[in-house]
Amino acid sequence: MRSLSLTSLLLLAGCTLADSFDYRFGDGGGAGDLGRISDGGAPDAPLALDGGAADAGPCGLPTQVCCPGVGAQQCVGGGCCSKAQRCIASGDDFPSGTGANQVCLDGAPAACGATGQPCCGRDTCASSGCCVGGDCVATTGTCTSSTGTCTLASCANLATSTNCGGLNDSCCPGSPAAGGAAIADYCVASGLACNPASGRCEQCGVADQLCCEGNYCPGGGCCSHLGASPVCLMEGASCGDVEGTCVGGGCTGCGRVGEPCCGDSIGCTAQFSTCVSSQCQSCGGRGQACCPGNNGGHYCSEPYVCNAQSTMCEHCGVKDERCCAGDTCEPGRSCQSGICG
Repeated sequence: MRSLSLTSLLLLAGCTLADSFDYRFGDGGGAGDLGRISDGGAPDAPLALDGGAADAGPCGLPTQVCCPGVGAQQCVGGGCCSKAQRCIASGDDFPSGTGANQVCLDGAPAACGATGQPCCGRDTCASSGCCVGGDCVATTGTCTSSTGTCTLASCANLATSTNCGGLNDSCCPGSPAAGGAAIADYCVASGLACNPASGRCEQCGVADQLCCEGNYCPGGGCCSHLGASPVCLMEGASCGDVEGTCVGGGCTGCGRVGEPCCGDSIGCTAQFSTCVSSQCQSCGGRGQACCPGNNGGHYCSEPYVCNAQSTMCEHCGVKDERCCAGDTCEPGRSCQSGICG
């Protein structure tokens, strides 16, 4: 095979000699030998010079194609690669038709929804259970010491006659011991999110209604931060007079990871994205920045929590790790000064 000069390689990769670049070269044995790094945006797919599958574009983020490799190399932030070769965020469901209910949990599939199991995507638990700290609590079980008993997908504190986390209830406190300053307040029933305008749990992920936590809007929708509460724009809807149309989670030329933040206060519109220095960056997954919570504080996907000092998401709930949302830990452990002991 005829060898190519460095100049030819750069031109094939879409660069000119005037471009600033940071490239790495491998041993010449595969399509992934030439790949862009350190650009601060979405992971770039390896650039195959033979016209193969790796020419497709960005990979590794939720809903994108899986990157080449195995395990954690395929999907960033603790995500999972589905049979359809698409990345699923940690805390989101595997597609229907793949067998029993399964959720992606820190890079691996896990059975979900039953009592004692991880919650399925969008805080879903079977039989009107409550999703607390990422795990399903059965009706009549204890949500937390401060929020009381799970009662039909709501946490009821009988001592104070108050409910939290259910439809139209007050949002449950994310960090009760810390006054709610670090971890976003949360809801315990499926398909709800905390509305900052009301401080209550309301339906999310529906056209022209509240975005679910983590900027989630289904079907390629966009989460607009224009108003007092983040609102879902469905795919094909207008992003306003300036920012074009919502397509694939982003407005025209903005809102997705690696793109500029949209103007008019719309911000970053894609799932698990946040605006940092006018650019949209990934958030919410393992080792990523914490996402802003709908009602203040910080939000991370399951099974992660925000480290308030580093503002990065890390695994929570087991011995010597940080407590999960609601100051919760795995069974048999308690939250002491923010750490599971």
